[in-house]
Order: sequence, then C-alpha cells, then structure tokens
Amino acid sequence: LSAGGPIIAPWLSLVTVTPICPHSFSSRPIVLPADQELTITFPNAEEDFRLTVDGQAEAKLAKDTVLTIRRTDYDIQMVTFEDRDYFQTLRTKLGWGDE
Repeated sequence: LSAGGPIIAPWLSLVTVTPICPHSFSSRPIVLPADQELTITFPNAEEDFRLTVDGQAEAKLAKDTVLTIRRTDYDIQMVTFEDRDYFQTLRTKLGWGDE
C-alpha cells in the first residue's frame, strides 16, 4: 500500500505491477491474471540505461532491450490463523469505519 498499489485478497492468483515514483500522474498499478505476460520496451531510449529491481539488484541494459515480466513458477506458503478475518484486519489497520 505504501507504494500506491491496490488491496488484493490474498487468495487470488494475480500479478500486480506498481510504478514507484513515476514521472507521470497518470501512472497506475496494473493487475493481471497470473498467467499473463507483460512486455516492456523503451522506444524513446537514446542510450543504454540501468535497471534497479527492489532497490537491490541492478543491471545495465541496452537501449533496445525488451523486458518480459511473468509470474514465477514458485509458490510460497503463507501462515494463516483461523481466528483472523482478512477484511476485519484491513478495517482495523486502515481505520475503516472509525468516526
């Protein structure tokens, strides 16, 4: 949420692409089906550039690079508690319904 992404129920199988510090007010998160591939090109790039992922990994890319983003083949196991309701937790943490 702090990056401006959407709230998504954890049981949905989706891929979310959220722009971080975009140079446009019209940039919005994109929510895609888990099997959808997203291809990104850089048609206005005049020279090679660097790509930083999650503030950690960095790569130098050629200006004609084509990036393909897709869901990983690996799943993770989430810890859940039966006495917790997802939407009640959201209401509490986000202050929904408070006066």
